[in-house]
Amino acid sequence: MAAATIVHDTSEAVELCAAHGLYLKPITKMSISVALPQLKQPGKAISNWEVMERLKAMVQHHQFSTLRISKSTMDFIRFEGEVENRGLVKAFLACLDGKTIKLSGFSDILKVRAAEFRIDFPTRHDWDSFFRDAEDMNETLPGERPDTIHLEGLPCKWFALKDSGSEKPSEQVLVKVFEKFGAIRHVDIPMLDPYREEMTGRNFHTFSFGGHLNFEAYVQYREYGGFIQAMSALRGMKLMYKGDDGKAVACNIKVSFDSTKHLSDASIKKRQLERQKLQELEQQREEQKRREKEAEERQRAEERYVRARGACLFARARAPGHRASGCGLERARAWPFTRVWPRVCTCAGVCVQVCACRCAHVLRAQPLCARCWPRPVFGLSPQLRGFRRRVFRLRRVRSLDASGLLGSPVTSGDRLCVASARRLPCGRVRAVF
Repeated sequence: MAAATIVHDTSEAVELCAAHGLYLKPITKMSISVALPQLKQPGKAISNWEVMERLKAMVQHHQFSTLRISKSTMDFIRFEGEVENRGLVKAFLACLDGKTIKLSGFSDILKVRAAEFRIDFPTRHDWDSFFRDAEDMNETLPGERPDTIHLEGLPCKWFALKDSGSEKPSEQVLVKVFEKFGAIRHVDIPMLDPYREEMTGRNFHTFSFGGHLNFEAYVQYREYGGFIQAMSALRGMKLMYKGDDGKAVACNIKVSFDSTKHLSDASIKKRQLERQKLQELEQQREEQKRREKEAEERQRAEERYVRARGACLFARARAPGHRASGCGLERARAWPFTRVWPRVCTCAGVCVQVCACRCAHVLRAQPLCARCWPRPVFGLSPQLRGFRRRVFRLRRVRSLDASGLLGSPVTSGDRLCVASARRLPCGRVRAVF
């Protein structure tokens, strides 16, 4: 649809809904054709702008509201002109039709033909014959008979709720505006349904940088009389909005009867089922995204915790006098005091030396790379080789399943007791403390 234009003369406007400042204004357009001569000299062209200025000069006492080029060929230029009211149309036609134009630099004169613009609007014969001849229509059912108007190019801002802070059109406002012609059974604004484009693959609105510009709507009347009155009132009219400051603007809208059963009971039910399926799919996608996000956050938290705990253990173990706190480590029959506790088999792993006597204090910690895992940190006494084979076989694997670590992480002063160690089918070892 064309952009809205300023209206200076509102004397012919017909009230549609004064509460929302909406009116109907007659379309006062004319079609002007200018025949072009054959260009004999190469490289010479006729300026469309110069032709337009000559047409404006031919109506000296009046002026066009809008004048634009609708079609341009080598043989003619067609213009669409609009004036303020119907009374000026005849005066403009008298000044333009049958007249000639002389352009500078051309010996030939240009003939001008002007006529009132023919409006493309369906007639009663059109919809009666369509619904009568259509084999898949049942005129006893709503939506399959002439009762629904299809409107295109309605400005969103004009149909928005006042004081709502939104420029989205409202079905409530649409009903209030068009119930003037009769009781309304149902209305539909496709752009308000977030799933409609996905269901049909169509774009139901036009975007601008700041928001929506216009929309399309369907209005279904309960009685045939309401449909007839609405079509008769909208014929040859454009929509005008008059603000609180008294300024008025108007825009052209396209009006037709619905031939697609858009508001039939079967179509409404079908859209509801499709919308329900899309909602379920969207919920599943959101739930999947939520689970993935939680898993990523949990993994990052675990990695941060491992690095922080390793640094903490290392700092505590290197504190002055820590080894001197003695716990029977110097005894000849002391238990082996090395235990590796990584949450993941990466360079963030930490080798923790734990005193395995009664107190089982953490004595020393140092970073341990996964590649260094099989290397013994210290030697064991011959008396304790059996214990080493039973428990410290964990050194021979390169990863430790994090889910097998139960209880709180190891800290300085914690007591450790190896209850069991068994190999999983995947080759990892599960250790239970």
